[in-house]
Amino acid sequence: MLSQYGATDIFQIPIAHVHITAGHEQLALMRLTPKGLNRWYAKCCDTPIGNTLGGKAPFIGLIHNFMQHAESRDQEIGKTRGYIYSQSARATVPDALEASFLKITIRVLSKLISWKVKGLNQPSAFFNQDGRAVAKPEVLNKSTNKE
Repeated sequence: MLSQYGATDIFQIPIAHVHITAGHEQLALMRLTPKGLNRWYAKCCDTPIGNTLGGKAPFIGLIHNFMQHAESRDQEIGKTRGYIYSQSARATVPDALEASFLKITIRVLSKLISWKVKGLNQPSAFFNQDGRAVAKPEVLNKSTNKE
């Protein structure tokens, strides 16, 4: 799951563009807090899928290894625009891939607004028409981690 830099590529795409072709019944959801980010994974093998904000948001941060076309990904979605938090990288990240957190945040927010206006929060493999998650979230918090 990690690149040569020790990073995980996450692609921000409209949630309506994600189609799960098999294993939909294996979708599982966890949150670190009751109102936290939705973290989707396959419960059969604990494979991470992506992160969503909620049922009304048109956005998913999709983990690269969940995508079907790894070889043609750059042509279909585009090349990686940048890395953030690169001070923790295993290898030196080329300056061309170094991105500011502010620049990435502004880009994501502009995409979110555009996708919301276009109605790209539906259909969704992760949320029903009414915005409820298709899986019951498991909330991980301090009380669930006590021994």
